[in-house]
Amino acid sequence: MRGLGPLTVSRLAAFLGSVRVRLLVIALMPMLVLLPVLLGGTMWRWSNKVDDILVNKVTGDLTIADQYLARLVELSGEQIDAVARSVAMQDALGTGVTAAFLERERDRLGLDFLRIETAARTAQHWPVIAAALHRGVGAGHRRADRQPAQRGGRA
Repeated sequence: MRGLGPLTVSRLAAFLGSVRVRLLVIALMPMLVLLPVLLGGTMWRWSNKVDDILVNKVTGDLTIADQYLARLVELSGEQIDAVARSVAMQDALGTGVTAAFLERERDRLGLDFLRIETAARTAQHWPVIAAALHRGVGAGHRRADRQPAQRGGRA
């Protein structure tokens, strides 16, 4: 309080010591100090709860998508296996109308593509398949809960 005259210091002391100022401080203290602290804590807590809700929602959505994909792969695999073992497929391969047969079956099954791949031709375009063929098929590198990849895909 340097530079303030004795009159100013006594007025300030009288002002801060009055009952009105003390009541005003008591009335405003919750709004000025406690309210921001409580709001900050509440926001932090609800932010964590919202994060947990979003994680649970995404986990549920991914579980449903995984189950749906597994069902599609299973159904497609069974249908493609039936086509591959059919007499009509053997006839198409024998008569040379394989492309037309595959196109009809692709439309019938509702697949995006259906083609016959030989191991050598596939290995040229897919290094992962080439490595698997080199090591031997079924070397135990596949996850146990997954079905093997199929040649057809659904829309």
